[in-house]
Amino acid sequence: MGLEFQGIHRGDGLSEPNAMLAVQASTLGPALDVESARTGLVHSVFAHAVNIAVDADLWTLLASGQLDLAFGIRTTLGDCAALGACRGERVAIRAGFIGVGTGAPHVVVDCRTASRWRPTKPHATAPGMERRLTLLAAAVAGRCWHGTTMLAQCVTAALLDEPQSLPGMLARVVGHGPGLTPSGDDALVGMLAALRLAPSMRAQTHAAILARAIEPLLASTTDLSAHLLRQAARGYFARALHELVAALSDDTAPGSLHERIDRAIATGATSGADACAGVIAVAPHFYPDPGERAAA
Repeated sequence: MGLEFQGIHRGDGLSEPNAMLAVQASTLGPALDVESARTGLVHSVFAHAVNIAVDADLWTLLASGQLDLAFGIRTTLGDCAALGACRGERVAIRAGFIGVGTGAPHVVVDCRTASRWRPTKPHATAPGMERRLTLLAAAVAGRCWHGTTMLAQCVTAALLDEPQSLPGMLARVVGHGPGLTPSGDDALVGMLAALRLAPSMRAQTHAAILARAIEPLLASTTDLSAHLLRQAARGYFARALHELVAALSDDTAPGSLHERIDRAIATGATSGADACAGVIAVAPHFYPDPGERAAA
C-alpha cells in the first residue's frame, strides 16, 4: 500500500506514542468502508475538517463539534490543526484505521469503536406538512443567499413543467453564488435530498432526471462542491439535512422539528440555509399533505 501503520497493535494502541498521533473516531458516516485496504490523498485542509480523496469519493475527517456527514469521520479533536495534514499527502485505510502521512503515518485515526449513524428510511407523509414547511421557510428567511430561493424555484419549474429547458436552467445554477460550495449547488443538494428521501417512485424518477442533468455541468463548479453534488445524486446527504427532511415528512417528537431546522441551517455560512431553500422549493410537489386531501 505504500504506507505502514508502524507501532500500532490492534489491542494495545500505539507502542511508540511519540512516533505518531493517535486519534479516536467517535462517529462514522453510513457510506464509509474503513475495513477494506485502500489509499487516498489529502484533498483540502480546513480548521475543522480535512477532506480526503478516496477512489472517486471525498471522505472528511471532522472536529468533534462538527455535524456528521455521509462520508464523514467525526473525531474527538477540538479542531483539525493537530492532524498536521497537508494537501497531497498520502492516506492509507485498513482494518478500521486511517493513516495520514508519507511513509510511516504521522497521524492514525482509530475507527474501530466508532458508532455509525443510520439514516431513517422514507415513509408516508403525516398530516401537517404544509405547516412544517411554513416553519422551515420562516426560519430560512434572511439566512440564505439572496438569489437562492429564485434559483431553486426556477429549477423546480423546469423539472416539473419544461424538462427540455432543465439543462439550460441548470447551467445558470451550478457553480453560481458565493462560497466554496456555491449557493446554487447547495440548493440543488437540498432539492435532491427532498426527492431522494421521498417515498414515491415519482420522486425517484425526478431525482434521477435532475441528477443526470447536473452531471455534465460539474466541471463548472468547485471540486469540493462537485463531490458533494455527486454524493447527493447517489442519495448521500449530511446527517442534519437527512434528519430535517425526515422530520418534515413526519415530526413525531415534540420540538424535534425546530431542533433539526436549527442544525440544518447552522451548516456553513449560508450552505445549510441554501439547501433548505432547495427543500422548500421541491417538497410541496412530492410530499402531499394527507390532511389537505381529507379536507378536500
